Amino acid sequence: MSLPPSLQALLLGLSMTQPTLMNLMTVLVGWVFAHRRTITSMIQAAGAVETKHYSTFHRLFSSAKWSLDAVGVALFPLIIPLTGPGDTFLAVDDTLARKRGIKVFGAGMHHDPLLSSRNKAVMNWGHSWVVLGVLVSFPFRNDHWFCLPILFRLYRSTQTVAREGGE
Repeated sequence: MSLPPSLQALLLGLSMTQPTLMNLMTVLVGWVFAHRRTITSMIQAAGAVETKHYSTFHRLFSSAKWSLDAVGVALFPLIIPLTGPGDTFLAVDDTLARKRGIKVFGAGMHHDPLLSSRNKAVMNWGHSWVVLGVLVSFPFRNDHWFCLPILFRLYRSTQTVAREGGE
């Protein structure tokens, strides 16, 4: 199994080593065919269990030398034709992902918009993800906007950074 040539061309434009690129392509093929979206299921679906140790594919996301920002910037020109004629709209959103445990990296106390009201602000422990997306209206659903994410960051408060001794 292999990826379509257009996706392969996009991935070749990213600055990553050849082994990392091959591992990423294997994971993407597995993502298409896997029933469960776990790394182990993806490498099984891609038929790569016998080729490399499974930890090689797990390290793709934890320690490989590649940039998610470069992926987002490479995707942006591909999304622009989908926006149609006229202006291109970008959206920024922050989403709280509630977590448990005091040893979760990057977690802190954040405002919870789902549980808060005008009279009462509720804070919850978790990750606050800030996402930049491109708004797209597809021809099959003209009355609805879809936001395709291209860049994201984990917001870390100054207290969280100080507690973890980070930058």
